[in-house]
Amino acid sequence: MLNELEKEGVFTRYAIGDAMGATFYVEPLLTFDLHVFVVLPQTESGLLPLAPLYEALRGRGYLKEGGECALIEGVPVQFLPAYNTLLEEL
Repeated sequence: MLNELEKEGVFTRYAIGDAMGATFYVEPLLTFDLHVFVVLPQTESGLLPLAPLYEALRGRGYLKEGGECALIEGVPVQFLPAYNTLLEEL
């Protein structure tokens, strides 16, 4: 699903972070959510609008009103914009 959103241009790149991302490098540990850092398309204003991402998630049935996270295949997912060059390097 993340690759689909990337192909559609909702974001240009992504990286899985926090505990779920760390499991690729350390002992497995229990975690209940997934954090995805996304590089959003640039705008003239320099703002990073999340509306296109939320609309794409809502259209797939993954985003409910008032929810902090998208619920994708039973996993709570938070999308965090890469707001500086260090995060963009991920």
